[in-house]
Amino acid sequence: MSRLEEEVKCILGRYKQTYVPRSMSFRSTTTNLASGESFSSLEDVVVDSPRQEVKAADLIQPDMIPVLKSIAKVMFNSDHGQEFCRAFIGARRDALHEYLAGLEMKQLSIEEILGLKWDVLSLEIRNWVRAMRIVTGFYLMSEQNLCNQILAEFGEIASAAFLDISKSSALTLLNFGEAIVMSSHRPEKLFGVLNMYEVLADRLINIDTLFSEEECSFIRVEFHNFLAALGNYARATFSEFREGVESNRSQKPFPKGGVHPLTSYVMNYIRTLCAYRTTFDVIFRDEQVCFMCPPLAAKGMVEDEPTSPLDRHSKSILLVLEANLREKSILLEQNALKHIFLMNNICYMVDKVKGCDDLRRCFGDEWIRKQIAKYQQNATSYLRATWSCALTILRESDYSPGSSTSNTRTRAREKCRAFCLAFEEVYKLQTGWVIPNPQLRSDLQIATSQKVITGYRAFLGMHKTDIDDKYIKYTADDLEDLTLDFFEGSNRSLPRAKSRRK
Repeated sequence: MSRLEEEVKCILGRYKQTYVPRSMSFRSTTTNLASGESFSSLEDVVVDSPRQEVKAADLIQPDMIPVLKSIAKVMFNSDHGQEFCRAFIGARRDALHEYLAGLEMKQLSIEEILGLKWDVLSLEIRNWVRAMRIVTGFYLMSEQNLCNQILAEFGEIASAAFLDISKSSALTLLNFGEAIVMSSHRPEKLFGVLNMYEVLADRLINIDTLFSEEECSFIRVEFHNFLAALGNYARATFSEFREGVESNRSQKPFPKGGVHPLTSYVMNYIRTLCAYRTTFDVIFRDEQVCFMCPPLAAKGMVEDEPTSPLDRHSKSILLVLEANLREKSILLEQNALKHIFLMNNICYMVDKVKGCDDLRRCFGDEWIRKQIAKYQQNATSYLRATWSCALTILRESDYSPGSSTSNTRTRAREKCRAFCLAFEEVYKLQTGWVIPNPQLRSDLQIATSQKVITGYRAFLGMHKTDIDDKYIKYTADDLEDLTLDFFEGSNRSLPRAKSRRK
């Protein structure tokens, strides 16, 4: 009997078959295999799509199944069935542990998992998702099939053996998940948790089938409870993200009026979230969202509430972001720069939504139109704030144009000089401001030329008899060229005379 027990261990070790997905990277290589161990591709058995039906595969070479059944019958008939089960369960449990290790699923305690840095933890979450998908979707099914092939004729022993083989590995998967839901709700964890929720929700039917016996019920219950815990964790993590956007306060003004890092972070976050629309909508189906952001509601800027949970929450987050950006704009000293800052950030949001089909579906064309109107209004407000005073200098209310008197010529020359000085001040300041979007920058430069340079050109034309060329520091063409330097993000100095411009 002892020799037969050793033979069972030898057969299960030498003739086991390990399935390795070709489409995924694994640490295990053929150099670690014992002589005679057979390798097949899991690509033919289980695919990466979580909802495709898969079939059990042979975990040992098929021609060894009759041999093991014969040994089992001999040992059970000789009252040594316990010894057979001990050898069989021990070998198969070790094979399952090795398989988990091959899927890079480490045996870590909860304390060790909680102590991992995020870059390491994110990799471990990815490994868990892959292991969960393959082990519960294929491997355990194959393991149960092997137990039934060898032990089915001995009554309930087959299901008991399967439980003993799979229990520790199932608890390893649960143990990792328990550590995750115990950890802090950092926003960057949400996507990993949604991946975990998605694969577990998909494999729950498999788990219920695999552990359908009464003695296995505690594993079923643990996985169902874990799915609920993942949903709660996802909701709490997303709430943390929202609160982080709302509470992101600045003590110093954001320089140059460009796109704030918070804006790009939020838009990229939501864009990534769109890939999880189905899962997100399931988790947040009954979650109420405060869709009215008070600072914006007071201004009558509340949107119509969409129906999808993802759409609702995404629009709500952007209302919070916009309110935050308006608070940040208050820190800027120049009123014109406030409008540049808001224009840049709203335009960035629009560009992100227009450039991504998922985001466009989430926010809709009506939202895009409203946001475009907002940043166009900021552009108009910028022009008014920047150039109203300079254009006032050119007004003709205090003298008669075309007069040949000395006083009229002096006043015209003074106005020309004052306007050029005002332009220089704007130039020195606003060449250091930035508009990252090339089209938006060009449009505002053109609008400046149409509003300001056209007025200056008309002024010079009306007073060509009053102002000699030597009194004109910059021609209208000079200033039109100079406006092309605006919003490049680098302060520039002006030439002292138009001749240096040529």
